[in-house]
Amino acid sequence: MNRQKLLFMFFAISILLFCYCNLSYAVNFTNNGNGTVTDRTTGLMWQQAEGGLMEWGKALLYCKGLSLGGYSDWLLPSIEDLWSITDHRLWNPAINTTFFPKAQPSYYWSSTMCAYCKDEAWVLGFSTGGVGGGDTSKSLAYVRCVRGGRFGK
Repeated sequence: MNRQKLLFMFFAISILLFCYCNLSYAVNFTNNGNGTVTDRTTGLMWQQAEGGLMEWGKALLYCKGLSLGGYSDWLLPSIEDLWSITDHRLWNPAINTTFFPKAQPSYYWSSTMCAYCKDEAWVLGFSTGGVGGGDTSKSLAYVRCVRGGRFGK
């Protein structure tokens, strides 16, 4: 086979893989039509809209008191939960805005406390998909509640 044919085959396969990977990610979500989105990969059900910008303690109470889509067992997500809906091919925000149209390119609270940081919980920044610590007594971050699934507790 000559070099030109090999290059053509390489680029054709690369384009097919790129398209498959980009399409396969989007179909993992289902818009339930009731303000919730289900991730079929993890089984987690997500609040589609933001709960707002608030302190960590208020975020815990907000999710615990949320009644949405016929469910009242909502929780503040773990850092693993949040990581599972991050789309690292995107930025500003690093999340699929077809299913989460009002997602903020900002920090979101998790329920996971930092093991090495006093009074800090992990936050995920949906501007780039990076993680860090947020002061649970002073910092403000956005909230998106979750229920059920592989990571949900």
